[in-house]
Amino acid sequence: TTYPTASEALRELGVEVVEDQHLVVHGNIATAAGCLAAIDLVQWAVERLYDEATSKDVIASVLPVGQGQLCIY
Repeated sequence: TTYPTASEALRELGVEVVEDQHLVVHGNIATAAGCLAAIDLVQWAVERLYDEATSKDVIASVLPVGQGQLCIY
């Protein structure tokens, strides 16, 4: 995943760009795109370090108004 304007330049370098997913995880590595990318990455990291319930609690405290609970998996 990447910022949309960087997609073509990355493809020219041979990078596979994933455009239809906001979070992509491969083992211990994750990448995210979009306006909530940081929140997606934090939720993923907290869930890996602790558990799903903890990650939901953490994310609920920082989500923009009206976003509800994100579901990234």
